[in-house]
Amino acid sequence: MKPTSASLDTPCITHPLNTPYSSQESASHYFAAYPARGEPLNVHPYPTILAGSLFDLPNEILAYILELGYFECDGNGAPDTAFRTLASRISSRLRQVVLRTPSLWSIIHVSPNSVPSQMDPCIRHSMKYPLDIRLRCFWEPEMAEEIMEKLVPHQDRWRRLSMTVKDDFVLTLLGSRGAPLLEYLDISYHGYHRHIAMPSYVFGGQLPRLDHLCLRHVDITNLGFSLRGIRTLEIRGYGTWPAYPQLKELLGGSESLENLVLHVKPGQVLEQVFPDEAWDAPHPQIYLPELRTMNIYTSEWLSSKMTPFIRLFAFPKLDSLALYEDATQNLDSKPQAAILYTRGTVPSIDQYLSTPQRLPNRLDLVTCSLYLGCLAMSGIPVTTLELRGVRWPDHAMLKTVFDSLGALENLFIYDLNPKQAIRGLLRDEANERLSLANYAEMEDTITLPRLQCLVVEFTERSTWDVTRSSTFAFLRVFIFPALHSLRIAKIIGLPQWKAIVDAFTIHASEYHSLTSLTLAKMSDLLPTNPHDPHYTDIATAFPYIRDLSLDSFASSNSLLLQLLRSASTTALSGLKSLSLRGDPNVSKPLLHRVISARERAGAPLMRLCLDRHFASNAESLAWIKEHVEVVEVDGEPCAVGAPYVS
Repeated sequence: MKPTSASLDTPCITHPLNTPYSSQESASHYFAAYPARGEPLNVHPYPTILAGSLFDLPNEILAYILELGYFECDGNGAPDTAFRTLASRISSRLRQVVLRTPSLWSIIHVSPNSVPSQMDPCIRHSMKYPLDIRLRCFWEPEMAEEIMEKLVPHQDRWRRLSMTVKDDFVLTLLGSRGAPLLEYLDISYHGYHRHIAMPSYVFGGQLPRLDHLCLRHVDITNLGFSLRGIRTLEIRGYGTWPAYPQLKELLGGSESLENLVLHVKPGQVLEQVFPDEAWDAPHPQIYLPELRTMNIYTSEWLSSKMTPFIRLFAFPKLDSLALYEDATQNLDSKPQAAILYTRGTVPSIDQYLSTPQRLPNRLDLVTCSLYLGCLAMSGIPVTTLELRGVRWPDHAMLKTVFDSLGALENLFIYDLNPKQAIRGLLRDEANERLSLANYAEMEDTITLPRLQCLVVEFTERSTWDVTRSSTFAFLRVFIFPALHSLRIAKIIGLPQWKAIVDAFTIHASEYHSLTSLTLAKMSDLLPTNPHDPHYTDIATAFPYIRDLSLDSFASSNSLLLQLLRSASTTALSGLKSLSLRGDPNVSKPLLHRVISARERAGAPLMRLCLDRHFASNAESLAWIKEHVEVVEVDGEPCAVGAPYVS
């Protein structure tokens, strides 16, 4: 055991300054019951808790336990100095361990309420240990000089430095001495002006280990150190950007930059980078070969200036890009994303997918311009596109968008208002009545050659009397020669349903691959009389379906009746799987008749998925299990019934 007078090295924590950012769940230890900060310290219970084997532990183990408590930071990242004080009062030995463990004194936070003397114990007891320094520099010049005079001599062991300044005076006090261990540097300016410049001589250009740089309202035009070794770069606020040649020299071709965070005014940046050109003119790109993540925060949402700003950079290895709404007004809320791109496989959140799928190269656009969103991500491979309440461009732009998405395999369209979409395509936002003659020129003009899965969910804000013609016109714009799976949700009424069926009937004979159909959330009842003007036959629109899923579809009985009638013909003879969920009015006798009729016709159902509504009648469920090979109730497989033998 080391003597208590020796300095304690704790190799168990290889990077103790990062410990505050580790999992908070791992901080379970003997001192978990210490008082909250600000409460009186009561040390009487602790000798009882700590008596015995704990005091027999080596000093290194005790130091490690103390580190776990000290680095259990609060919401502001401040260490638990009250825990350190408490531990030093429990016993003389523990006090010596506290005083001789440099990591327990390695974090120095100085605010306007602090006095310079409070730093002295930390500087003294941290010995040669790397320092984590956070300064809120709102002092008078005399106080600032006194504080920096204590810190600057130890600049060679700074590992993290975070400064919030009201002017550049404190920055001048950093001097030209290098910081060989500095890995994290955060400079934020909050003062009377929009931005400040950092003196070029700061750190003498010697920051060999700098890994993370964050500048807020600080110019990046006059930095005296290189950004070539930085892995994470954050640029926020109104700091001045250099012109394109200098910016390209500063960042272009960086083989270390992997993470880029930007919170700036895109128009202002483009004007500074290209001072002699229009912001919307074609511009050369800055090549970032190793960039993996890019997060952009903005109060402008996806504006016309944001798209060329994103395209200012080229990132061939990008794994994720997100454009977030600025959430500073409400720090408790999670920022909303207008653009979210992920290269890797991520679980699909589509509630209508019958089986979980992991979809790579996915681009999500939310309540923004479809054209601007896709233009911003042009050149990035996209196989899955999710559109949620987007603004549709005119027909020529829409064709350009989908022509550039030649690899698209999955298209999810949510919150679709077909009338507004058609108005956007026709560039006619005011006309309340659009005739079919307006739509003829757009029919069958956009082909999605590789699209396999299409999900369309209509908005509930539409009214049934204006959706039929616009729904028909919208669907008729596209051709899906390779479509395999179709899911339609939130159908507003019979006119819209008939428009959907009519639109797909036109190409029914061509869609040989369309074998899976899901209908969800429709409250209107479909007519069963073939002479009714709203009568539709799914066999004419979807003749090749093998899987039919009805989810909260009020007309399940109507479609079951169609299946019963088609059992005596060759229509829908390929149907093998049927799913019925969310409709408590489904007729069990009618379902039995469908199963029996298809058995007699030699086209039996092989798989049936039901909800708990069917489990309430044990006799009916037992009969179904005898006549269908695979039966699932609420996703749980039932005992397999005897396979049908003709």
